[in-house]
Amino acid sequence: MTGNQYSIKKMVNEFTKGQRSISTLRFITCGSVDDGKSTLIGRMLFDSKIIFNDQIDDIKIINKNYKKETKIDFSLLLDGLIAEREQKITIDVAHRYFQTPKRRFIVADTPGHEQYTRNMVTGASVADLAIILVNAKKGILPQTLRHSFI
Repeated sequence: MTGNQYSIKKMVNEFTKGQRSISTLRFITCGSVDDGKSTLIGRMLFDSKIIFNDQIDDIKIINKNYKKETKIDFSLLLDGLIAEREQKITIDVAHRYFQTPKRRFIVADTPGHEQYTRNMVTGASVADLAIILVNAKKGILPQTLRHSFI
């Protein structure tokens, strides 16, 4: 092994050792339909500066195609299925990963529609905690209660 290879191996070992010491927090967003779950996560990812410029450009194009709007719809960072984008709903659980210097995060965006509750349960089954969103105008709805119970 040459000196350069040894140096690279040492750097890799130090990096992986540091990564093992960082804990991972898995969480979900849940609540009723249109409470802002996908938008919250999308905005959080955007504000964390982990979204690439080409992803933002794609979202702007999708916005024009589906909604005729010029502002960024952050929920589109999570709603990947064509049906989700066309119907403006979350159907499947979308997982996103991000990391800070002290912790790794895996966030699951779960659907709010009653018929997709089983998908929400799937996301919740591996979560350490849940963020329950409540629309201030609509208040606590039956699906909000259902998600809170789960």
